[in-house]
Amino acid sequence: MKKIVVFIIALLFMEAAFGQSIYSVRNLKSDVDIYLDLKKDITFFQVNGGIADTVGVADSSWVKTFSVDNLYDVLKSTAKMTLDSIKGSPRITVTQEGKDFWDDATWTTVLTKTWYGTTGDTTLLFDGSTAKHYRFYRYNVDYDAKVNGQARITRLQHKFYK
Repeated sequence: MKKIVVFIIALLFMEAAFGQSIYSVRNLKSDVDIYLDLKKDITFFQVNGGIADTVGVADSSWVKTFSVDNLYDVLKSTAKMTLDSIKGSPRITVTQEGKDFWDDATWTTVLTKTWYGTTGDTTLLFDGSTAKHYRFYRYNVDYDAKVNGQARITRLQHKFYK
């Protein structure tokens, strides 16, 4: 009788162990725009902007979110964003934000750049060599709707390195 009770208890423990779900950043691929798997040496991404990547009075923000899987080493990161003033003198704030867990309510600002557009292109550089490293990053391009104009995000590049 004792053996049967021990066997049933062991089965209950096994059921509980196998019933748990294990989630990783990989499970959230469909929730982000870009997925970097550092274990497979995917340490760089580039987004080329098009007509839909324009911010102005009617469309006041542009957001790209990416996740980093297998962040097991202390890495530096750097990024470059190219903006093009299409009309007027746009006023734009670009924030690089991060968070450790997908269900965190708020994003932490890592770096902020502000650009007052003129006729032409500009390049914003983000050097995160001293910043804390997160599992999830987001670039948020926010347009100041008080100013008349438009700008386009022509390119965003981000890389991790040792």
